[in-house]
Amino acid sequence: MPAKTVNISREIKVQQLLSRKELEFMKLCCPELTYKEIADEMIISLRTVDNYRELIFSRLQLKSRTSIALYAIHNDLFRFWRKIPQKHPLRKGYFTLLAHIAGW
Repeated sequence: MPAKTVNISREIKVQQLLSRKELEFMKLCCPELTYKEIADEMIISLRTVDNYRELIFSRLQLKSRTSIALYAIHNDLFRFWRKIPQKHPLRKGYFTLLAHIAGW
């Protein structure tokens, strides 16, 4: 008898794979903050930032900081899309460009 499959949203899957602090790091990777600024914001060491980055790369099979940001935007993990007003040029142009670059 085949096992039942359950549809779980990507957000829930990511939240199961990553800790609260790793998700916070992932969110801070999206704006143009340096790793030092992220460490200061999270009140952690640069080495811990490096560890979070490497764990996210490994668990989500990503290879760069840009891919972390694209993954978060593509999966609407932090509701970026909803924060941009409907008629704002970024709403169409920027995300269309990101989608094209990422091959969505």
